[in-house]
Amino acid sequence: MAQTTSPPAGSIVMSTVSMLSNPRPIDAQKGTRNILLDANVYCEDHHRQTTLGVVRYFIPDAMINYQFSTEDFTPAFITATITTISETFPNVYLSSDGEFKVSDYAFMGDIIDLTIAHSDISKKKHPIITMTGTVKQCDMHAHTFVIAASQYNAIIHGLAPMSLECYIPEDSKRWPTNRKPKPTVNSAITVTGLLQQIKRTATKSISAFQVQLVSFTYINRSTAFDSTSSTADTSVAHTHAHTLFNYDATPPLETVPVQDNSAAPLNVVSSPDPPTKRSHDEDGDSLNNEKEGKPSAAKKKKKE
Repeated sequence: MAQTTSPPAGSIVMSTVSMLSNPRPIDAQKGTRNILLDANVYCEDHHRQTTLGVVRYFIPDAMINYQFSTEDFTPAFITATITTISETFPNVYLSSDGEFKVSDYAFMGDIIDLTIAHSDISKKKHPIITMTGTVKQCDMHAHTFVIAASQYNAIIHGLAPMSLECYIPEDSKRWPTNRKPKPTVNSAITVTGLLQQIKRTATKSISAFQVQLVSFTYINRSTAFDSTSSTADTSVAHTHAHTLFNYDATPPLETVPVQDNSAAPLNVVSSPDPPTKRSHDEDGDSLNNEKEGKPSAAKKKKKE
C-alpha cells in the first residue's frame, strides 16, 4: 500500500483459521526452527475467495516433532501480528516453486501461537483483526473510517504500515443509525473487526483491508479508579464452585486402556463393562427396602 509517510507505531493482531502450506526455513544454515509458511485465510481478494500471507513461525519445543506437510494444506488456528506486505519484500522468502510473486500476497506476519486443527474444522471463517492505531479518515454519512498503524516485522527487520477501512452495516443490530461510532481524525482508538475484503488497484497493489466493525474503543479516555470502593463479595465464588475449572485434576486424554485395541479409536474412553439393564421394579424395590432396613431383592437372591 503506497503511503507518503508511515503512521505512528501501533498494534495489529489477527486470529483466524488458516490453511498453511509451503513450509521452508528462513535460513537453513541457522537451523530449521525458524520457518516461513504461506497462510491462506478466508477473505475476498481480487475475485478470489482466499487471500494469502507469508508468516514466520519459530517452532516451540511442544511442536518440535511435528512435520508440516510439503504436499498439502495444514489446517491450523493461528494468532499472529501482521502488516501489509512490503512491495520490496525479498523474493528469496517467497514460495520456492516460484509460482507466486510479492503482488500475490496481502500480508506478512509473525505467528504468536499456532494450534493444529482437525481437518473437519470450518474453514470459511473471516479472520478477526484487532488494531490499535490512529484515525486517518472518517465519513460519517457512509459510516466508514480508516485507521492506520505501523508495526515491527521480524522477517524484514523493520516497521511496516497497515491501514484498515472499517465499515458499519446500515442494518447493524449492534449500532443503530443514531448510535454508530464517529471517531475524530487523529484520535487514537482500538478496533476489532472481521476481515471481509482486500481491495486492490488495477496494478494489484493493495489499497485497503476492509473489515466489518465489531468493537470500538477510544484508548486515550480513562476513568479514575476509586480505591475506596468496596471489593466484590468473595463468598459468591463458593456458591458457584463449578464455574472454576481445575486443570490439575484433568485426566490425560490419551493412553486410556481399552479392552479391544484394534477396534477402539485413539483418544476414546471405552468402558470394559457392558451396559446392564435393570428393571424398574428391581431398582424401586431395592431402594425402598434399603430405606426400611429390609434386605433388597438382590440380597435375597444371594441368600437363596
